[in-house]
Amino acid sequence: MSVWGVAIKGLDAVRKIGEYLEGRVHENLNIMGLMIVREAKRRAPVGVSGLMRSRIVHEVVKGRSPLDATLRVYVPVQTERGFPYAVAVEYGTKPHMPPVSALALWAKRKGVNPWAIAYSIKKFGTKPHPFLNPAAEEVIKSYHWRW
Repeated sequence: MSVWGVAIKGLDAVRKIGEYLEGRVHENLNIMGLMIVREAKRRAPVGVSGLMRSRIVHEVVKGRSPLDATLRVYVPVQTERGFPYAVAVEYGTKPHMPPVSALALWAKRKGVNPWAIAYSIKKFGTKPHPFLNPAAEEVIKSYHWRW
């Protein structure tokens, strides 16, 4: 009876290279996320409280394989009705009737009638004020990966 065997040498080195690359990918995505957050905060319109701008965050989510990762930059702030507020700011909205109570503080500080603002939004919607996508595009375009 004959027995064949194959010995593969160097797998530890391959594993170490993979771990190194995984670390660099995550490190680069984290740096990129910090840069996008900083730029998005610079571009974000400031409402009454500044809450949306102050809540822009990022996270690096690991995927199934070592080099698979996703960078998420988002704003976890919602309107009274549960709609992601930053989405409404970034893309604008279709005409809808917002809750007047949500506009009251802003309208008071601006010296306008909150009902007038609500009816304007009901008739015309809101204009987009992109801040997150332009920030991400600018950072991604100019980012130099560090290996």
